[in-house]
Amino acid sequence: NSILVRVYDKYSRLKNLLEGADLQVLDESIDDTLLDLANYCIMELIERSVESDSKSVESLANHAAMSLIEINTDKTLEDLE
Repeated sequence: NSILVRVYDKYSRLKNLLEGADLQVLDESIDDTLLDLANYCIMELIERSVESDSKSVESLANHAAMSLIEINTDKTLEDLE
């Protein structure tokens, strides 16, 4: 399952960053790594939704996009309307 590989890679990266290890990628921050983890999880949810056809992909993608906007801007959907 590729999601496990991707999440574990980012988990390991986050652990190293939090423990103060030398940066292997100079412009990757803890926040970048956390957002990458969130994105991988969202992509997995979309993939699972498509496979099970339980929700429309558009609805799930919109919800995921709005969640990321809220995370990145501290704004809610109501604030953006």
